[in-house]
Amino acid sequence: MIEAEISVEVYCDWDLEQPAYRVYVGEDLLTERTYRWVNPEQFICERMIVNVDPGIHNLRILAVNPEYQDKFSIRNVHVNHQLTPCVNNQILIQ
Repeated sequence: MIEAEISVEVYCDWDLEQPAYRVYVGEDLLTERTYRWVNPEQFICERMIVNVDPGIHNLRILAVNPEYQDKFSIRNVHVNHQLTPCVNNQILIQ
């Protein structure tokens, strides 16, 4: 296992109720937060330290209320300070 730092920008386009979300790497829940920004151009930066085996891992953001699932997106994924492609919710951790 290795220790890796993952950082992502979480964006949300919402109207009335501030939606909550959870961030997972694999099956591990890393954080749960309520999205509070009003401007869709603002984002929450999540920084997570994980202990994982090197390889490909799923990185998912799930809305607590499924009604908001399509409102969330993640951008600018970094693993150990390196911009990392996230394709089909998968990232490579080395």
